[in-house]
Amino acid sequence: MRPTLACLLVVLASLVGPGCLQVEEQPFLRVVFESTNGTVVETFQDGELVERQPAVLTFDFSQTLEQADVVAYGVEVEDSTVGVDVEDGGEGLLEVTFGHHGMHEVVLYADVGGDRLTKEVIVRIELVMHWTENGTNDPLPAIVQMMPRNGGSPPVALNVESTVENPALIDNLGGGQEVEVRWSLEDETHGVCQTNRATVQDNDAVTWRTAHFSSPESHELRVAYEAGQDAVNVHHRIEVLHEAVETAPSGQQQPS
Repeated sequence: MRPTLACLLVVLASLVGPGCLQVEEQPFLRVVFESTNGTVVETFQDGELVERQPAVLTFDFSQTLEQADVVAYGVEVEDSTVGVDVEDGGEGLLEVTFGHHGMHEVVLYADVGGDRLTKEVIVRIELVMHWTENGTNDPLPAIVQMMPRNGGSPPVALNVESTVENPALIDNLGGGQEVEVRWSLEDETHGVCQTNRATVQDNDAVTWRTAHFSSPESHELRVAYEAGQDAVNVHHRIEVLHEAVETAPSGQQQPS
């Protein structure tokens, strides 16, 4: 068996040749992202949506572009998502705009030498609603669409901060009456999930804060008069929160 071993060593030496064995460095995907969660902010005035500020996340492919001959690169979001736009800001920076809340599956990719390099990232987008009505005797219901438009997992919590203000009829002089109001948080069958009552004195305000660990059904936040006739101002801040299971920010992304 010794001659056979000697022959194998000679063959290997002839394949390697003089010097060190050269191993070609394989390209890999380097993407830097400082955040994988954001918030969509919606503003309502007298029941009408007047502004929606989307959540924008940035993915930096510049390190991938520096170390490989990239044919194409980009971000893909699951097909059923609506309200998602991808824009190339130049120099390998991609901005992804999310118009609606939910958990999103994002695939980062780069096509290099006939191969597609990919990395999956989970993104968490939440919702904050600002609702305002001034001088009303019949506040409108604030409707919250809980189920994400992409059909993904439902949110885990609904936070409410609602203020009813009973302004003075004459500035700094009062002249009005107290108002008794009742808040109710209702599901889509109009079943009452939570409720609260308060008396709002003239030229005063009362705030109700509550958290509801909700089902995926839509909900309505209602304010109704129990007694009194003075016009009131209503201000809601409503948060739709998802489970914090998004991918951690990258810092310096490890090769993948």
